[in-house]
Amino acid sequence: DQPQDVERLWIADVATGAVRRLTDGKLRIDEFGWLAAERIMAIASDRPADESWNTSLFAIATGAGNIGSVANAGSVANAGSAANAGSAANAGASGDSGTRSISLLSHPKQPFMGLTFSPTRKQFGYVSTDHEGPMPHDLFLRSLGVGAASAPVRDATAALDRPIQETHWLDDSTVFVRFNDGFHYRIARITANGNIDQINLPYTVRTFDVSHDGKLLFAGSAFNHLPELFLRRRDGSI
Repeated sequence: DQPQDVERLWIADVATGAVRRLTDGKLRIDEFGWLAAERIMAIASDRPADESWNTSLFAIATGAGNIGSVANAGSVANAGSAANAGSAANAGASGDSGTRSISLLSHPKQPFMGLTFSPTRKQFGYVSTDHEGPMPHDLFLRSLGVGAASAPVRDATAALDRPIQETHWLDDSTVFVRFNDGFHYRIARITANGNIDQINLPYTVRTFDVSHDGKLLFAGSAFNHLPELFLRRRDGSI
């Protein structure tokens, strides 16, 4: 990808209709999500022309100012280590939010994707590999906020050992995942203490979501059943 071909990240003020550009083409933005009112975390590459896995986690401030340039690129020497990934803990802090900037947070093991955040941004997660490829496989979780700098990156689905396809948070400590299990797609709940509980459902799950009170809405199908929407209540009834 050449700079002129790389998508730019823009921010729109819904109240006023004003639109501002946040990046200048030096980053290829793959995914992003809000950390705070004036801070975004993104999976992006600062070498978009390279034919290699080279994405990293970046923090992008959205306050008024000049279009950001990458700061401290290459400062992360050890991919995916707790110490380096810990710099993400300050990404949502108040800091100098009035100056727009782009800073490198960490360089997880390649490839990785599926950036998600807990409801109040106390944790974030992404799907990556523990063996340097060839495909994203496990869900890795990381704490955010004050005091989280020393917290390790945790492979939350190592015991499940199945490719993770989709992730949704129930609260700041419980996450639901959809995973591939042979010819079927199933759902599991991962609790704060690391327990993995597989959810018993009558159909393979094409996609799903979870409500704040624990109800599951999913699109279920089978070899002899077209996809339909189902609601699983907290008591397990469907």
